[in-house]
Amino acid sequence: MLYIQDLLWHADIEPTQLHLNTKAGTRLIDSKNGRTYIRRKNCYALYVRARSLPRFTESIGFTIERKQERLLEAGRLA
Repeated sequence: MLYIQDLLWHADIEPTQLHLNTKAGTRLIDSKNGRTYIRRKNCYALYVRARSLPRFTESIGFTIERKQERLLEAGRLA
């Protein structure tokens, strides 16, 4: 994840610090089949600051349509 932060900084896109989203050892219940899984690793989140959204949109963006639409919408709000 630090590698991704570094790449964003070099692209002149300002990311936030890493945030711990989910700890290892917690349970995940699959909504499709009801099975329970135990997470083996911590899950982190990294955010792009609002002032960097236009540059992120033009330089990187998303290939998944719904994500690209939300990104464009967020850029208009920022």
